[in-house]
Amino acid sequence: MIIVPVKPFALAKQRLAAVLSPAQRAALARAMLCDVLAALSRVTGTTPVVVVTHDPEAARLATSAGFEVLDDRERPNLNAAIDMASAWARAHGAGFTLVLPADLPLLRPGDIEALLSCQSGDGTVLVAARDGGTNALFRRPATLFPVRFGPDSLAAHIAQALIAGLPLTVLSLPGIGLDIDRPDDLLALANSDVQSTARDLARRVVSDSRRPSAGTSASVPGSGGA
Repeated sequence: MIIVPVKPFALAKQRLAAVLSPAQRAALARAMLCDVLAALSRVTGTTPVVVVTHDPEAARLATSAGFEVLDDRERPNLNAAIDMASAWARAHGAGFTLVLPADLPLLRPGDIEALLSCQSGDGTVLVAARDGGTNALFRRPATLFPVRFGPDSLAAHIAQALIAGLPLTVLSLPGIGLDIDRPDDLLALANSDVQSTARDLARRVVSDSRRPSAGTSASVPGSGGA
C-alpha cells in the first residue's frame, strides 16, 4: 500500500516563509499534492493508495482521485500519523508500505514503479532527499520498523533497516530526489524541464520576485531579486 502523508495546507512549507506568503505556501502545497496524486493515478497495477491528512481540501482532492483517506487529527506528529497508517495498511492485508511525501512535484509514474519493483522480497528501499532526509520509504513487511522522518532521517532509516537485518537498497531517482523545503529547492523546481503544476507555480513566483512590487515576502535567492 502507498501512503501519502499531507500536512494542512495552511501550515505547510514554513521554511519558505522568508520568500513566500502564507497564501503562496498553501498554493504550492496544494499544487504539489495534485502532482503527486496525478502520478499515482497513472501507475500501472492495482496498488492501493491512502492519503493521511485532516486537511479538508487535501482529503477532497484525494477522494476525487479515487484514493482512500485516513484522518490523522488525533496523531501528535507526522511519524505517529505514518505509523498509524502503516498499521492500518497491515490490518487491511497490505504486504508492504511505500511512504511518499506530498511535496514531490517532479514525481513520475516510472519512479513509483521502479520503487515497487525494486524489492520483491522482505526488506527496505530508500530514496534520499538532497538535505539528508528521506523522500521515499518502502518496507516489506508493511510495519518492518517505525518511521523516523525529520532532519537526517535517511541515516535514521538506514540504521533501522540494518537493525531489522533484511536487505536494504538506497536508490537515486531524480523525480523523487527533489522535495521543496528551502528557497534553493524552489529555484531548482522553477528551473526544471519537467512539466508539473507546482513547477509552473514556482516559475511565476520566481518571476514575480524580480519585480519591486511583487507580493512575495522576499526575493528568491538566485532569482535576480534585490
